[in-house]
Amino acid sequence: MAFSRGTAPIVINWHGPLSSVKLASQAAKDGEVEEGLYLAIGKRDLRGQHYVGASIDIPQRLNEGHHVLGGLGEDQLEIWIGVVASPKIWTTSKAQHSTAVHLAEHATAYFLELTENQKLTKTPPDRSVILLNRWYHADKPDYKRRPDRGHKDWPDVIEFDKESGCYQLAWFDDTRHIEGKI
Repeated sequence: MAFSRGTAPIVINWHGPLSSVKLASQAAKDGEVEEGLYLAIGKRDLRGQHYVGASIDIPQRLNEGHHVLGGLGEDQLEIWIGVVASPKIWTTSKAQHSTAVHLAEHATAYFLELTENQKLTKTPPDRSVILLNRWYHADKPDYKRRPDRGHKDWPDVIEFDKESGCYQLAWFDDTRHIEGKI
């Protein structure tokens, strides 16, 4: 008999916003962030464009050659650096944090329907997940917690049950709560 892998509980601490790829890369380096996520929202003429990415080396990945974010100037986007704050997820793979990072990336892209993540928005994650997003200032001492989230449409919690296809998105400081079934 095989035991269920159950639901993967993932906590992501998002630090931001940062106004350019260069600033985000330097902040990740200064914060000693290696593996993690980065979430970007376009501003001005890029309004409405959102992207999430995962990397084992965020300072290296965020550069001017990035296939989506590269070449965008300061004040064209906001970037948030996401650090996994939860314990490692049980998996048969030795890359346990990578499992959390990739599952968080997929859940974020799919349930937020991010415009620049076409591949990840086609199918739901391959296992159940509860994703808790916490928001921090990138420029405050000791990374002070923000009273608001990175974007009004980014939920604080995403829960998805693979077996039933049911999901929930919740925002802590407003009345929105979305439930559905895939």
